[in-house]
Amino acid sequence: MVDRARDAWYSGINWEGGLKWNVKNKATRGSHATLLIVHVGETVVSSAVGDSCLFIRKGGQQLVSFPIRHVNEFGITPSLVWSGYGGAPLRKRVSTRNPWKVFSYTGPYDEVLLATDALSAWVMSEGAGGAMERLRSEEPETLLPSLQREGSVRNDDLTFILVRR
Repeated sequence: MVDRARDAWYSGINWEGGLKWNVKNKATRGSHATLLIVHVGETVVSSAVGDSCLFIRKGGQQLVSFPIRHVNEFGITPSLVWSGYGGAPLRKRVSTRNPWKVFSYTGPYDEVLLATDALSAWVMSEGAGGAMERLRSEEPETLLPSLQREGSVRNDDLTFILVRR
């Protein structure tokens, strides 16, 4: 899936169409990101690279966190998906170890939270109950800057999706 998306993106670039040298260099180098893929239905199925997390809750209790289970597992060098591989000018594939983790949950649940690393670490350190209440009750436009100002999260991207059944 990632290879197909990467190939489609690269093939859509007009490499010979006068790209500025710095734009061509950046596109060739690519970028890096964590990736969390989730299917929510009767079963919750997830694949992950890196430290963006999935939380499953039922009756106010946290049942599962994936792929990180404890706040002390966060580091500064998570596995990442690379958007580059050389691309059109280089046509070179890079082989890396398989960083994918896979998870499936079939029990009952009320909520599923997907969150980037800084918010995931906050949820774990704050205690899922208090963190989830704030995520449910406060507007993201107010809550997220507030968490950064009070030093509850590091200065990083803050993104979450909360799915309720």
